[in-house]
Amino acid sequence: MAAGRAAPLPATVPARRADGPGQVLALLLGRLAGPEAASAALWVSACKMARHLGLAVPPRDTAGLSRFLAANAPAYMRKMGRLPPLN
Repeated sequence: MAAGRAAPLPATVPARRADGPGQVLALLLGRLAGPEAASAALWVSACKMARHLGLAVPPRDTAGLSRFLAANAPAYMRKMGRLPPLN
């Protein structure tokens, strides 16, 4: 897909095709393939994380994205109630 072009997304995603975590995102990113799709999915997840933590949009490059996720995933998981709070 060329940069700057918007791909039409389906109005609904059939529930039978979204079997687990990340499956809906995978379906919506279905036009991408291979490493490009994996990178896009991680970046979208990192953007959600940044929004919830009140942080700037994460970098798109692989190294910067990896550093962002490693540095902020624990705080995000605590905020979402998936890790116990620090005492």
